[in-house]
Amino acid sequence: MKIMGIINLSEDSFCETGKFSNNNDAVKYAEYLISIGCDIIDLGAESTQQGFDEKNSEEQLDKLIPFINQFNKIKKQTILSIDTRSVRVMEECGKLGVSFFNTITTGEGMSNLAGFIKHSNSEIILTHMPVEHKESKNLITSDIINYLISFFSKTREELISKGVSGEKIIIDPGIGFGKSGSDNLKILSNLDIFVQQFERVCIGVSNKKYSSKVFEGIKEKDYPLVTLINTALSGYQGVEIARVHDVGVNKDASEVVKATLNS
Repeated sequence: MKIMGIINLSEDSFCETGKFSNNNDAVKYAEYLISIGCDIIDLGAESTQQGFDEKNSEEQLDKLIPFINQFNKIKKQTILSIDTRSVRVMEECGKLGVSFFNTITTGEGMSNLAGFIKHSNSEIILTHMPVEHKESKNLITSDIINYLISFFSKTREELISKGVSGEKIIIDPGIGFGKSGSDNLKILSNLDIFVQQFERVCIGVSNKKYSSKVFEGIKEKDYPLVTLINTALSGYQGVEIARVHDVGVNKDASEVVKATLNS
């Protein structure tokens, strides 16, 4: 399993870990993440928590481009990913050498995305977000697993039909994005189904209070422990990427899972 560390340049990010308003501090943190073995750094400049305020492309690029220019000077094996919903942001970051992107999607706007991914030969994580999330509501469905399998099947097929290589597409079920606590738990306990269906799967559940049942009696300071458990659970189910705030301990967990499965 690969560990994706999070750096947010958005002042309204829900988690303090990895959040920076100063570009130099963000780059120093990236160097730290590289030093402890982070596989991918996911850089974003727009919060996507419930009821989030949208940031236009120029607002995002004003923060992202200075970081990328400094990051490119660092000797590293770590991949830089850009977390954005904007194809324009992807295009401009792509000009600076970025070829890995993470986007939340309702399934709309695939044509523009497909054109960019095909032309740039980039890898893309598609994170499911129903329209209800922006309204601070939850999607209502009788079977969240089959709903998501249908959603990702159609979305992947559309991208592939427009010339995108299926090997470049990674799916993320979108824990906490407009989903009820029980649906989030169903997804986490059935990640192996998504792996079997789509092969490349990412999971982003770090420090999210995604189920009142799970988090009943758990204090905020203990959220990283729940994240760590989910990283191990995801690794055992064959998930390729875990997107986390606390990279060090989750990297250790992924190595333990790897060693155990290969013993």
